[in-house]
Amino acid sequence: MRFFQQTLFTVSLYFALSTASLFCNSLSAHEFSTAQLSLKADADNNHHGFIALRLQDLQQQVGVDRNNDGKLTWQETLTSLPDIHNYLTANLQFKQATPCAISWQDSAKLMTSYDETLLRLPLSIQCATSDSIQVSYQAFFARLPQHKLLINWRTEQSEQSSVQQQILSQQKTSFEFSYEPQTAWDTFNFYWQQGVIHIWIGLDHILFLLALILPLAGYQSSRRIANKTASSTVQTAASTNDDRSLLQLLKHVAWLVTFFTLAHSLTLILTALGWINLPSQWIETGIALSVMFAAINVITQWVTRLGWLTFAFGLLHGMGFAGALGELGLPQHNQVLGVLAFNLGVEVGQLVIVLLTLPVFYLLRRFTTARGIVIPASATAIALFGGFWILERLNIIG
Repeated sequence: MRFFQQTLFTVSLYFALSTASLFCNSLSAHEFSTAQLSLKADADNNHHGFIALRLQDLQQQVGVDRNNDGKLTWQETLTSLPDIHNYLTANLQFKQATPCAISWQDSAKLMTSYDETLLRLPLSIQCATSDSIQVSYQAFFARLPQHKLLINWRTEQSEQSSVQQQILSQQKTSFEFSYEPQTAWDTFNFYWQQGVIHIWIGLDHILFLLALILPLAGYQSSRRIANKTASSTVQTAASTNDDRSLLQLLKHVAWLVTFFTLAHSLTLILTALGWINLPSQWIETGIALSVMFAAINVITQWVTRLGWLTFAFGLLHGMGFAGALGELGLPQHNQVLGVLAFNLGVEVGQLVIVLLTLPVFYLLRRFTTARGIVIPASATAIALFGGFWILERLNIIG
């Protein structure tokens, strides 16, 4: 019966790992379809700004690569502008009592945002009154269900400016814009939710956390086991270690999460407020390296004081979080609140991930055979992801 339970448990975890790998294998750690809409209202009920879209998304929807040679040129992009404008006009609408008119300018250009190249298309919106505006967006959802539109809408009233932010997705395709400034609570609510979402879609951050927690399931490398067999006293201690209670497991996880939280909170705040400014390629490559090293360390156990390892790599992850926050933008009068709320959201999302994985690790401690197979296999898979991201972020592979 015990053998059957161990076998069933191992097969189940392998199935889950294989399913996750197949799903994630086609994704980069942060490769998700995102467009940006930035607008500023003037005193005449006109709104000026731009929409920025991924060239890959436009290729899938409009067919920008005119000769289908797999190489997108700037001339092909310019030739496709009328088709792009028509597609967006049909799928991005602004309405009051009557529709607002959209005017497209010809000064399209490329811009870089969060390590992605986007096509920046200037536009103007003319509305009849200063009443609220109903915004509706349907672009790309049919082909790209995970697509999102990030909206930053600036207004100037009584010599004060405010920014309203929204995210439209397949689940929420419209919202109502008003000239009333957002309250502090609106700002807090928006940014903490985005913090949660970012860590949940950041596969590199998730795998780093899992690699940190994996050793707590009681796995020991063959080298450490060989060293411990020389002493029966150490064997007894190891046996006692394997029988640690759930409370002790929670204590060790809490310490690791605390180190990670302190580190990434520090660099997130400093980077988001402009006090630290490192090239994003260095940061993202460093994060990938942290994933691979933490996973390899599960097997080799080069570093046993995981708190300091967690803190060191957490500094890099904080700068990565700040890159995502920079993509959202910060309100001019509530910058600190926006940063703190986003950081809180990251912590909440991180806590949920840890709490969901803890029962699995606790069960692994009870099944020696499953533990000896699943943990090194999982660490190897995580290390491969990290290695792939290093090569990708150094532009060695496409």
